[in-house]
Amino acid sequence: KAVASPRIISLAKPKVRKDLNEGYDPYHISPASLVAQASPRLYELATPKSITKRV
Repeated sequence: KAVASPRIISLAKPKVRKDLNEGYDPYHISPASLVAQASPRLYELATPKSITKRV
């Protein structure tokens, strides 16, 4: 015949959590990436090495 205190009752209630995906846009692109320009060095590094044929 125990009576729970108000503190115990408040601790027994589950936490209200917001949805993890609320307000999430998977296709969001930052404005900085839309205006980015690759440097000549990056273009140089991005080109594949020439492959020599073995005889």
